[in-house]
Amino acid sequence: MQVSKREFESKYFKNMLREQGGEGMDTPILKVKDLLLYVRAEFDVFLFFLRFMIQCKHDLAKGNRFAQALHDGGTLVNKRKYQAIGLQFIDPEWRCNHVVCVGFPHSMNNRDFQVAQLLEKTVAVRTLFAFEDLVSAMRQDRAAKGVAAEVCAEVEEEVCDMHDGGKLGRAATGALTRSRKKVPINPFPEGVALMKSAHDMGVHFSYGTRHDSLMAIIGATIGKVPPIKIQVDLNTTRVAAQHSLLHSELRLNRALKSYWASEQPSAWSMSEAQWNTLAEFGGVLSITKRTTANVQLENAMTGSYGALIKGLTMN
Repeated sequence: MQVSKREFESKYFKNMLREQGGEGMDTPILKVKDLLLYVRAEFDVFLFFLRFMIQCKHDLAKGNRFAQALHDGGTLVNKRKYQAIGLQFIDPEWRCNHVVCVGFPHSMNNRDFQVAQLLEKTVAVRTLFAFEDLVSAMRQDRAAKGVAAEVCAEVEEEVCDMHDGGKLGRAATGALTRSRKKVPINPFPEGVALMKSAHDMGVHFSYGTRHDSLMAIIGATIGKVPPIKIQVDLNTTRVAAQHSLLHSELRLNRALKSYWASEQPSAWSMSEAQWNTLAEFGGVLSITKRTTANVQLENAMTGSYGALIKGLTMN
């Protein structure tokens, strides 16, 4: 969603800021031009401290590379591609682990060579150090492993177990397939259609008083049910979004069956076999949800969970 600059001049927007600040309705609010100057000044302060910390860390490491680079690509609704680029390193005084976003530049495409150039340029501009002088390892999605090779042959490649676990769930529901010459070799259109029906069902009950009507109908027919709402998977980048959708619908399955029995059946009212399939999908997604959460913990006791649960899921 794009916000017009005129919205920042709206009296309602200014009153909201004053209310949030708690300073009274007479508090002056920056105009758009002054706001831009303020944001840029704050960013300059951020760069000053980032470069100071990087310099201290570089001196402490005696010129050895000490940072891990992180990056991931994304495509917006308007089809513009961006790369989120970050650096991860231990504080020079060994107090904490820093994960710093150093850029979110627009990229023409997501090819390994172009992404590698974008990483090197962004890191150099933000830190005033060459990429190869700072970075000893890289963490990325498995699909972007080639970027590390393009940046520097000596960089250690590490793939993101969170993305791997998420792809297992997407493969189980048919959302992710393998292809040869851009032709899917293991399509699962039935799974895709079933997940779409589950999504449409959640959207249907998210509007108006439909959820209240559902509760009223089932209260008169089957009695007490879990007091929950269907969690629609609107956030398509969140790994556990589809699990939350299915888990909430499966908990309400008796209620939903009664609802469609008393109302006109719709395109997303499901048969018993479809409910059983959703339960199987939910089981796989429940495992991948836990996997993708555990592998993000930098802990020796949970570091091996990813390979173990991935093997169990594949079986």
